Amino acid sequence: MQDAALSENQVLLQKATDYIQANSHEMINSEQLARHLAVSLRKLQRITREEINSTPTGFIYLVKLNLAAGYIKEARGNIAETAYHFGFSSPSYFSRMFKEHFGITPMEMKKSVSDSETDNPAL
Repeated sequence: MQDAALSENQVLLQKATDYIQANSHEMINSEQLARHLAVSLRKLQRITREEINSTPTGFIYLVKLNLAAGYIKEARGNIAETAYHFGFSSPSYFSRMFKEHFGITPMEMKKSVSDSETDNPAL
């Protein structure tokens, strides 16, 4: 992906994604993200609404949930460890947000990965 092909807003969201990924274990809020990007909170709110129809907080959770899904697929920890690793306040809140985003619970995703590995063992 070339930066020249991206809009200014998309470049900013890519920088935001990079920051969230690099600090995924931290509890990042909208104000911190705006400060890191050197934009006002209001501008960040406008950009996330225009580009992805979300709030900055929703965007932060979206990035973290996608990272957590990868973590679960790699079987790198249990659900509680995964929730805390990605800065969620509790495993139940993490599970609720995960299900809203992916349509399945973290445990269901973990089980489906485990089942597919059992069905297709590596040679």
